Amino acid sequence: MLRSGRVDLRPQNLLGNPWFWFFALLIVTTVRFAVAASHPLFETECYYWMYSQNLGFGYFDHPPMLGFFLHFFNFWDPPSSLAARLHCIVSHFFCSIFLYYYGRNLFDSAKAGIGAALLFNIIPIYS
Repeated sequence: MLRSGRVDLRPQNLLGNPWFWFFALLIVTTVRFAVAASHPLFETECYYWMYSQNLGFGYFDHPPMLGFFLHFFNFWDPPSSLAARLHCIVSHFFCSIFLYYYGRNLFDSAKAGIGAALLFNIIPIYS
């Protein structure tokens, strides 16, 4: 803050502020919601969505956590593309927050936490 009591919005001070990055993460998450709701499901997403409707411990070729996670977020009727992808968006959001706190506590620097969360959100764009 400046001496006059106003918030300092200069870029060099704003980019080091964790709240700036938290609101940027909220904006990115909102964009992910919009994209997830507007695109149709792919074949594998439909397959795992159907798999989550009939859960069982006898599936030897399916990872159980994905099915349970999808089943937990299965509260829309009728199902939509957003419902099938909600688990990815929510877990990505909370994992970003976890990485920020983990990096901040591990290296005693908010910049390390911001960098870890920022890398986590940038890398999936390229893969």
